[in-house]
Amino acid sequence: MRNTYFLMDHFNELASEFDRFFYGDNGVINSAPQVNIRETDEEIQVQVVLPGMKKEDINVLYEQGWLEIKGSRKLDTPENTAFLKQELHDGEFERRIKLETVVDSDAIEAVYEDGILSLRLIKAEQAKARQISIS
Repeated sequence: MRNTYFLMDHFNELASEFDRFFYGDNGVINSAPQVNIRETDEEIQVQVVLPGMKKEDINVLYEQGWLEIKGSRKLDTPENTAFLKQELHDGEFERRIKLETVVDSDAIEAVYEDGILSLRLIKAEQAKARQISIS
């Protein structure tokens, strides 16, 4: 039982180091937006959380298996105010996602609605599952 607690102490220490790296000492999260990535037999679906953005301020690029989402957000902060807590990032952001599945770059669809960027990446024919008949 002692070894379990010893390992948990080290795990918790490592988790704290990761938190400091990604959130900083002041608790402000890094600027990379949150994503959900799902896969079906036909496509990969990506949802990116980008609240308060205009679609004109979002850029999406797919190149050699990498999906890149970039943009810039400018928060309207009245003068003579100070944040008590800031969790929304102000400024540029970037999120790069390596896709292991080959997709048809000409068939990528992107829709931005209600603060969510939704992407549909259709799998290339060679990446789709096929039933193989045995002779």
